[in-house]
Amino acid sequence: MADAGEGVLDLDEILKVATMTGTEHFHLERDLAPDPDQTLESSYQYLSSIAPAE
Repeated sequence: MADAGEGVLDLDEILKVATMTGTEHFHLERDLAPDPDQTLESSYQYLSSIAPAE
């Protein structure tokens, strides 16, 4: 398991395709994070940087 943007999933491409196909809500989960506050902060920063423009 890894924080958003640090794992093997191409989240940027996944979110682009999901947005193009009409997905409105995205949920991302990280179980057993060793430092939940750090995981939340780094994942939020990464996801904010690739968020589709509204």
